[in-house]
Amino acid sequence: MQPGMESLQGKESNGAVPDCNGAAAPPAKQLPEGADALRYANILRSRNKFADALQLYTTVLDKDGTNVEALIGKGICLQAQSLPRQALDCFTEAVKVDPKNACALTHCGMIYKDEGHLVEAAEAYQKARSADPSYKAAAEFLAIVLTDLGTSLKLAGNTEDGIQKYCEALEVDSHYAVQSSTLAVIIFVCQFSILLMYTPDLCSLLITTLGWFIRR
Repeated sequence: MQPGMESLQGKESNGAVPDCNGAAAPPAKQLPEGADALRYANILRSRNKFADALQLYTTVLDKDGTNVEALIGKGICLQAQSLPRQALDCFTEAVKVDPKNACALTHCGMIYKDEGHLVEAAEAYQKARSADPSYKAAAEFLAIVLTDLGTSLKLAGNTEDGIQKYCEALEVDSHYAVQSSTLAVIIFVCQFSILLMYTPDLCSLLITTLGWFIRR
């Protein structure tokens, strides 16, 4: 026996298994389970460690496929990894389990908007607001989409419908809509003499829009 080897005999290895060279290999790392796994996954996600968090969310969902928090967390990780369709599947499944989950509905809207489906995005954000009126993200994103819709309508020559969308955006989130709609409203003001030739409802919409700027 080589000198020093006798000191290893009879001692516990604390779960470590000696490798072929006699050195103790570290014990296999075990993933947390249950509620611990979900909490740890959320922490990893908050630190932008999306791949590691995704593994834990998947582990949780393997045991409970209806866990809404895990479905949303997994969806966010997939979304961050540029996998929007897979992410949408997770958010949609979360909505099936909890139809009034504002977070899941808002993330559905985000993906719809990124794909250019503004109407579907607006519908998802509106459902999120109906489910939880205090959920600010839904209001902010809805105002963005309504403003984009207003711009699209105006560029297509549908001035009245465009103004209507701007007014809706102002009602939803005046702070965002006022900043993003400034240029469009200035254009409308410059065209005021032309707009007067349209229906009284159109003029009323314009006045409403301008009123927001005056009050703010």
